[in-house]
Order: sequence, then C-alpha cells, then structure tokens
Amino acid sequence: MLSTYAGGPNQVTDKTTASNVQYMRAATKNILYTTSNSWAYDEEHKNGDPAPWKTIFYAVDALIVAAILAGAAMIYLNYRKKSSKNA
Repeated sequence: MLSTYAGGPNQVTDKTTASNVQYMRAATKNILYTTSNSWAYDEEHKNGDPAPWKTIFYAVDALIVAAILAGAAMIYLNYRKKSSKNA
C-alpha cells in the first residue's frame, strides 16, 4: 500500500473504509516502530561519528586511490619523457 512514489495503486482513494484506515494505521505503526528501534535513536550513535572500522576503510580507500593516481602520473611522465626523446 505504501511506496516511494504517488499514484496508481499506491494512492489511497477511499480513506473512510474501515479496512483502508486499519491498513494505514498498521503501516504507520510499522514505520514508526522500525525508526524508533533503529540505530538512529541509540544513545551510542548520537554523536554522529562513523564507526571506527568505517574510518579505517575510508583511509585505506584514499591510500589506494592515491597510489593509483601516482602510478598513472608516473606512467604519463615516463611516456612523455620517452616521446620527447624520439621527437
């Protein structure tokens, strides 16, 4: 019944039918229950800092990208040096 876009079968047309009201209440309860019991409201995660493993992962990713860019720059400079000797 609920979706991320409006229209079609996802649009509730009759909001007075008891079954539709019950379905909307159940869906609202499920959404609120899931949100309130998720990590978003956990005291441990209120500071907004990422988990330590994520920070390490981001640092390793940055090092890998830096190494790839350095390697590409070395290949380009080596190619340029060789092409200037041949010209």
